Amino acid sequence: MIDDNSINFYWLGLGSVVAGIFSCYFRVYGHVLILHERPWAYFGINLVNFVLTVAISLVGIMIFKDSVTGPMIGRVFSFLGVALVSAIFFIREFRFSFSRDLMQKIIVAASPIFGYIMLVNLAGNADLYILNHYVKKSEVGIFDYGVSYSLSSLR
Repeated sequence: MIDDNSINFYWLGLGSVVAGIFSCYFRVYGHVLILHERPWAYFGINLVNFVLTVAISLVGIMIFKDSVTGPMIGRVFSFLGVALVSAIFFIREFRFSFSRDLMQKIIVAASPIFGYIMLVNLAGNADLYILNHYVKKSEVGIFDYGVSYSLSSLR
């Protein structure tokens, strides 16, 4: 099912997931800054994000010429850097404490939402798995991009 040429896409997907996880720390800190009405700090952390992303992505492009690996590595490392900066500032500025009782309440309250999200993902992506058995992977990718683009234009 998987040939040698398509295995590289799994690493890019994994890189996207890791970059998304690092991005969560940056987004949480940004939202906290918005809620505390601190526009200059918000501007500063977004400027750091932009500069790190552009600089590290350019270095990745220079190292991995003619490949999408460079920009992906740039995104992962730039989000890692911004996540570290966000975590340091977040811990310095705001008190953080862990409450086991609160965490259990959050998990209990969010468990129905988790099931719903998993079912929506399954229903939304089942067609791609089915199509994958009948057409080439590149055509499935084009189909997925076309559906995503047409759905995003409905907003």
